[in-house]
Amino acid sequence: MADFVKEHLADELKKLPSFKAGDYDLAMKDIYIRIDEMLVTKEGKAKLKSYKTSGDTTSSLFGKGDSEIAHAAGCTACSVIITPTDIICGNSGDSRAVLARKSGDKYIAINLSEDHKPDLPGEKLRIEKAGGFVEENRGKGVLAVSRALGDLEYKLDPNLPVEK
Repeated sequence: MADFVKEHLADELKKLPSFKAGDYDLAMKDIYIRIDEMLVTKEGKAKLKSYKTSGDTTSSLFGKGDSEIAHAAGCTACSVIITPTDIICGNSGDSRAVLARKSGDKYIAINLSEDHKPDLPGEKLRIEKAGGFVEENRGKGVLAVSRALGDLEYKLDPNLPVEK
């Protein structure tokens, strides 16, 4: 999954209408949704399957259900757009971006992203509104992050908009 994101995120980001219009905040949201959309296409499924290494014969993700790899696998991501005036960060999961800023003779860390953890109040509420639950600080008792690219089995409710 991470290889798919690495290979496609930057090119797909540049194609987005929001990116072309300079609405980088929206583009950061749009690109993660776009990646998930790509994962369910015939081409996306084939690309995911192509990452299988010849030595990987035990992975259940590449077994009989290999056309649905994106339903059972996911990854986190953190992306940053830097313009002459702004730094715009997007993230999904617990990948983190931190800016080091010099202050006198020291550097201070400035968080550019916030982890998406299921036990955070806002994330827990979002999960519950989507019909899920948090158990032992994990989404549905399984996932250690509350957002990810892929992991589509947790995004199946057709009544919810993708951003929910």
